Amino acid sequence: MNEINIYKLFLFNQSLACNIINYTVMRSKECLENEKPSFYYYDLVKKAVCELYPIRTDKSETVKYFNLYLFADARFNAMKENNNGDNSNLTFELMDGEVDDVKAYPLRTEILHAIINDESFIYAYNIIVRGDNLYSPNHVLKGNKPKTLYADTPSKINEVIRNYKEDYPKKNLFEYLTDADNNEFYENRARDLKKNDNWWLEAFNLAYEVFDRFRVYSRTTSEALKIIEEINTDDEMLDRVTKEIICYMCENYSFDITKEKQIMLRMLSEMVKNNYEEQEFQVDVVFEDDEDENLKSLTCSQQTKGFLFLFDALGVNEGNTKKSELAKLIQLFTGKNLRNIQNRMKIDFNKPKDVSDLKLLSDSLRGVFPDISNRIDNYCNSAE
Repeated sequence: MNEINIYKLFLFNQSLACNIINYTVMRSKECLENEKPSFYYYDLVKKAVCELYPIRTDKSETVKYFNLYLFADARFNAMKENNNGDNSNLTFELMDGEVDDVKAYPLRTEILHAIINDESFIYAYNIIVRGDNLYSPNHVLKGNKPKTLYADTPSKINEVIRNYKEDYPKKNLFEYLTDADNNEFYENRARDLKKNDNWWLEAFNLAYEVFDRFRVYSRTTSEALKIIEEINTDDEMLDRVTKEIICYMCENYSFDITKEKQIMLRMLSEMVKNNYEEQEFQVDVVFEDDEDENLKSLTCSQQTKGFLFLFDALGVNEGNTKKSELAKLIQLFTGKNLRNIQNRMKIDFNKPKDVSDLKLLSDSLRGVFPDISNRIDNYCNSAE
C-alpha cells in the first residue's frame, strides 16, 4: 500500500475515533500538542508551524515560505503540464528543505487543522484554502472558505499575538509595560525591589516564556506547576518575581479560553503562591513575634485586616476598589512591606492565626468602634 493510501486509511480511522472535522478552538501550539494523535505527519506539521510562527505577521514572507517548501505537488503538476501531461520522462528534483510532492497536499491539510482557529495565521490559512502558489492553479482546498483581509488585518494579527501572550521575547521593558496588567504589577513591586530595567526585562521575558510553555505542554495543573517550579536563574529574587508575574498572568488571562481553563489557571496561581508564600510566612511570623514582644504593636497581618474592616465600614472594599490600591493605602499608614500586606489581605479560617487575629481586632476595637467589632464577630460567625 503506498503512502497516500495509508494516509487516507489513517484519516478514515481518525474520523471514526474523534471526528477531526470538529476542530477544538485553541491556538496553534496547543492544538498541535493536545491533538497530536490526529496528525499523521505530526513532525512535518510541527516543523512548518514553528517556522511560520515568526513570519505569520508578514504576508509576503508567508507566501514565499509556502512556495519554497509546501507546494512541490503544484510544481510537479506545472512541469507535467508543460510536457503535455506526460511525466514518464520527467526528472523532478525537490528544492532544499521542500516536502515531497506526494506528501505536500495532505500536509497542507494537516497544517490547516492546526491553525484553523488561530486568527494570527490568517495569511497561511488563506494560502492553503485557495491553493495560492507560483506554479499551478488547481490546488484549491474544498470545504473551507477564505477569510476576508482588511486594511487593519496586520494590526489585528499583532493584537491576537499580544492577547495570546506570545509577543516575547522583547528588547526593552517599556514594551511589556504598555500592557495594563503588566504595568499594574510592575508599579506595585518596583518601588520595593529597586531593580533596574534589565532585571525586570529578564523577569518578564522568562515569565512569558514559561506561561507559554506550560499552556502547550501540560494537561493538568500539577504538570504546569512542575514546569513553573523548574525556574532557576541562580537569582532567588528573580525566580520569585518571575513566578509572581506568572501568577498575575494566570489570574488575569481570559483570551480565547473556556471558563474551565480560566478556573484551572486561577487554581494554578493559588498552588504556586502556596508554594512560595509558605516559607515567607514562616519568616515573617518570626519577625512579627519579635515585633510583638519588643514593641507591643500589631503584626502586619493584624494591621492589614484591621484596616480592611475600617475601610469596609466606610463603604470601601475589594468589591469597588482595586486590591492593589487598598494595599498601597495600608502601606502608607503602616510602613509595612507592600507584598506582605497583599499576602495577608485574604482571611483563611482554616488558619488558627487568622482566627486569633480577628478575635484580637474585635476586642481591641470594641471600646471605640463597637459597630466594627460587631461586624468582625458576625463575619467570623458566618464562616463557622
